[in-house]
Amino acid sequence: MANFRLAVLECDVPFPGVVELRGSYGDMFRTLLSEGMRGLPGADAQTELEVTKWDVVNAHVYPVFEDFDGLMISGSKHTAFDNTPWIIALVDYLTDFFKNSRKPVVGICFGHQIIARTLGGRVEVSPGGWENSVTKIDLNATGRQFFGVPSIHMHQTHRDAVTMLPPGVDSIGGSARCGVHGMFKANRVLSFQGHPEFDEETMTLILKGRYSIGVFTENMYTDGMSRVRWPHCGKMLATKVCGFLLDAKRASA
Repeated sequence: MANFRLAVLECDVPFPGVVELRGSYGDMFRTLLSEGMRGLPGADAQTELEVTKWDVVNAHVYPVFEDFDGLMISGSKHTAFDNTPWIIALVDYLTDFFKNSRKPVVGICFGHQIIARTLGGRVEVSPGGWENSVTKIDLNATGRQFFGVPSIHMHQTHRDAVTMLPPGVDSIGGSARCGVHGMFKANRVLSFQGHPEFDEETMTLILKGRYSIGVFTENMYTDGMSRVRWPHCGKMLATKVCGFLLDAKRASA
């Protein structure tokens, strides 16, 4: 049986309540992508996913490139354009990764933004403001070709955004509030501003928690809760991520 070694850079601990329900970001990605792998055609569906988790915020540990087949970068409450020491160390690691490795990377929310920063894009507070709960993303030609559909729905919770793409990387599409909802470069980069690993339960905990501490206004909370039960594309996106990772592994062999 073939295997795929995925190294997850954990850039935060999930919101209180979420971590008790679903585990760390690495745990959530393992659950999501293990199911996604089973949605692939033929022998790919039998691929064994091996996940390692790396705390880059507190333990400051990183995997060596030879020990994984692909990299995944989690979301975070932190800001990707900050210059705190651990974020600078992460950018340095990714700069080395893009220079000296041909392996694929998948970025989620903060991970999407830190990839853009590393490659020369711009990340800042989103002109469109906060974006929360299930959101429709209209795909452009690149996104439609990759996903095979005109639009996708995904859980969101972000205030920052990529506002200028890095050179050589394509956007997959955008929403009414955020123009760059993901990035793609064949066999190399796939990223999402949203969270395919989130579901109704996790997003409800986040909305209620952030409302209770004053991060979200009543209008933001009500708006988010009005869409928290909408269908979303997490499972389909998981299968697409797995296909991307396996194709990239074959291409770099």
